[in-house]
Amino acid sequence: MATGSRKTSTSRRPSGNGRQASSGRGRSSRKTQPVQNQSFLEKLVSTSIMRRMSMPIIFIAAILVIVGIDLLLSWNDFSGFFKILGIELLVAVVVWILKLVFNKSKSSDDTDNTVTEV
Repeated sequence: MATGSRKTSTSRRPSGNGRQASSGRGRSSRKTQPVQNQSFLEKLVSTSIMRRMSMPIIFIAAILVIVGIDLLLSWNDFSGFFKILGIELLVAVVVWILKLVFNKSKSSDDTDNTVTEV
């Protein structure tokens, strides 16, 4: 009768559902090890080199998109293209200067607070 029974705790043959039966000694160590299923692209993006490179790539892509939209809007009218591009550049410079001014005033407020705390 013992030969008819396939599932025993000491047997290492595959059971009916495709899993191997084990004595349970190594189960806790298997569960504590995390499964690392990151693809190559995920590992590449997570590195610091890709984080530093992503900002210039996004910047260049944004410039190309803006120039492409300008070309579509101007319909090969070069004077119209350069007028639109000039207005966009002026707006970008004004926003950049305002950002510098507000960041400088914010940083000077932060240094004033640190001096009064001491």
